[in-house]
Amino acid sequence: MSSKTLVAFAIDDDEGELELLRRALDELSTIEIELHAYTDPNLALIEFLNHDADLIFLDYQLGEMTAIDVLEQMRRIGDLRPAIVLTGHGDEYAAAELTRAGADDYIVKSDLNSDKLKDAIARSLAAYGKRLSEAEVVKHAFELERANAQLKLAKRDLERMNARLQDLSDTDTLTGVSNRRYFVNRGEKELSRAVRNGDPVSIALIDIDGFGLVQDRHGKQVCDQIVERVAGVIQQAIRQYDVVARLDGETFAIVFPNTDLDNAAGVAERCRASVLGLSLPLATTGATIGVSVSIGVTCTAVGGTYKLDSLMQSADRLLLRARGGGGNQVILDEGGNG
Repeated sequence: MSSKTLVAFAIDDDEGELELLRRALDELSTIEIELHAYTDPNLALIEFLNHDADLIFLDYQLGEMTAIDVLEQMRRIGDLRPAIVLTGHGDEYAAAELTRAGADDYIVKSDLNSDKLKDAIARSLAAYGKRLSEAEVVKHAFELERANAQLKLAKRDLERMNARLQDLSDTDTLTGVSNRRYFVNRGEKELSRAVRNGDPVSIALIDIDGFGLVQDRHGKQVCDQIVERVAGVIQQAIRQYDVVARLDGETFAIVFPNTDLDNAAGVAERCRASVLGLSLPLATTGATIGVSVSIGVTCTAVGGTYKLDSLMQSADRLLLRARGGGGNQVILDEGGNG
């Protein structure tokens, strides 16, 4: 099992609702979910309490029971694991009741999607981590040997949850590559290191050619598939220590640590050629869509003190030249960034 895999239980007396949840979870690219789905709440609760699962999803109405009944049973016996409730309606009263019973978050079913799930899971894991930390305060209320064993497990769980939270906060949901937040942090660190050591750092900006036209003709679902495929190809084409991130819709960026312009250009050209080999079949017509990218690459002067914003602006100007020249090309800052 991957280190990023979460084991989750789901309880809903409607098989169709469970399938909708499963599909939404399958769309999460930042974390893998191993889902155990049940329509019988009594059986599910017994299985969950005897399983080393990470969290539980509960439908609000479970036949004669409600999610509040299940939550109260869990919390009564000291089960602190995260719980997310799926409800047909959302209001302040329902939210207060669920929170009082021990729910970490809730999602209105009509709003259910992978982004809502990602955010709810992140908040629930964070709340669970806080509960685990608070558990240390009361450790002396229990028999010492038992308390120490529980704390050891709690610390291990806390480390796992913190690692998963970090993965969620640094990763683009659709593609699984880094997001803008991580790129900015990593880029600034690499530039600071370059200033100290006198090493070059290169930056590339990448746009998918004709993306707006494809979206107008074929819609968001096809565009999402293209973005996901392009991200995967770029990730395979770069070197192990390079970092690719998705900045927004069709725009990616790469930071090349300790890399001069010539070497960065070679990797960028490999990315361009690899993407050009992609073709996406259309389910509606059987035709295929070809994909290409435009890339602008710039580099610091050796020993320079340039800011990330300056490099990004330079790379963006080069990217615009590549797009204006017909796309499917790499344009370099031949004069460096100085």
